[in-house]
Amino acid sequence: MKTASNDLHELIHSLSSGEKRYFRQFASRHIIGEQNNYLALFDVVARQAIYDEAALKLNLSDTSFVQYLPVAKRYLHQQIVESLYWFHRANSMEAQVQKNLHAADILLDKGLIGQSKKLLKKARKDIYTCELFRLLPDLLERERAIMDRTLYKGATAQDLDDWEAEWNRALDSLNQEGRYACWSSSVAQLHYQKVAVRERSLPERFEPLLEIAPADAGLSLRAQLDYYKAMSTWHFMNGNAEAACDCNRDLLQVLDDHPFLMEQYPRRYLTALNNFLIDNHQLKRYEALENGIAKLKALPQRPEFRRIPQLSEKIFELSTLLELNAWVGQAHFGAALNGLPAIQEGLNRYGKGLALHHKLTFYYLMAYIYFENKRYDDALTWLNEVVQQPLRDVVEELLRFANLLKLLTHFELGHYDLLEYLINTVKRQHGMKGSLYQTEKLLFSFLKKLINATEGKRQKELFSSLYGKLELAKADPEERRVFNYFDFLRWAERKKSG
Repeated sequence: MKTASNDLHELIHSLSSGEKRYFRQFASRHIIGEQNNYLALFDVVARQAIYDEAALKLNLSDTSFVQYLPVAKRYLHQQIVESLYWFHRANSMEAQVQKNLHAADILLDKGLIGQSKKLLKKARKDIYTCELFRLLPDLLERERAIMDRTLYKGATAQDLDDWEAEWNRALDSLNQEGRYACWSSSVAQLHYQKVAVRERSLPERFEPLLEIAPADAGLSLRAQLDYYKAMSTWHFMNGNAEAACDCNRDLLQVLDDHPFLMEQYPRRYLTALNNFLIDNHQLKRYEALENGIAKLKALPQRPEFRRIPQLSEKIFELSTLLELNAWVGQAHFGAALNGLPAIQEGLNRYGKGLALHHKLTFYYLMAYIYFENKRYDDALTWLNEVVQQPLRDVVEELLRFANLLKLLTHFELGHYDLLEYLINTVKRQHGMKGSLYQTEKLLFSFLKKLINATEGKRQKELFSSLYGKLELAKADPEERRVFNYFDFLRWAERKKSG
């Protein structure tokens, strides 16, 4: 039996609130016959978190088209796509140019050559203003058609040479943009595949591109976007956060300086801004990071970004990750504690739309902040949300360090009887995943000693010894990742001095 298509459900749930409002207006003007029934179909599908055709038929049992539901679904899907075209056309210069080119064709077919030329003149201006060079061959083809239609009256040999030269320039621009787009995509592919690379291993065909700066190459704006994107990713992959930050800054500047690009590529801006802020976090440039987070949070107020689906969820997700990491990175745990209620409110509002690994990262960082503020019960509550996650492979490394922080939390709460059992369990679990970090071995060993040390003086001696060994561990490049998740050295220092 053929499975019912869920294409309509996916499409409706991808719509922004503005797109949904526009569709309702569009439907009232364009859907002929049984208009209310089609809107009823739209509403029922929109309410379904998971597509259920049987439930859909039950909800629409009093409609006349329920017997041919697949046809109705296809028709509604077509109408929604049509409404999306009209909704976004006003914000797309490319769509406006294509509209004028098509209208120029129609006018030319009607013999209205002067009117056709006026539209082509406007299209030419827009193409060059917005660097829409991929549309230039279409424009030139129509101008040649006009010359054909007028039997080249008034056209000189120089006009034809100019036409050919412009055609070749258009092809050169397309070739340039294609090369840089391919380069950018190839670097992104290496990054997504987590390929370990070094600059000298760059594929030979891309070496000339690495050596040429955009200012020297005379790159088009779109080629510049791909250049900076590729270079920022490449430097990030090679651990050069400063160079990556510079490239992301330059990419943002190109978009900021050219509003028509911002209108076309709001997602690129959002991604580049997030990457730029991550770079600043790595470089500990916290003032730039704070200013950037404020800029990120303001994006939903700008019309060019409102068409991004689930924008509020994305902004909350990205800004919260950055804020939490910035607070932890600066050890501003008091300020972080004050910020947690707003974050938890956002989790209640947007939680269903957040990526699982981001949501669990929120839980871990909140537990970290509660731990540093000595609110150990609260820390344990959020750590349990992490370690009880059934899809363990999604965030395996995060779960590993959540287990370690959970051991420290139980130690602070004085759960010594439980702790001895948990140490053995965690040690066994982590050992099954591969070799243990030296820091883990130290924690397992010293926690066992600490829970058996009844005298405060003996515990301080143990913490002093642990602190010294953790100092050596942190200096080991193989161990540094451990301290990115939790500052075990800070904890041991506080305990030996307390």
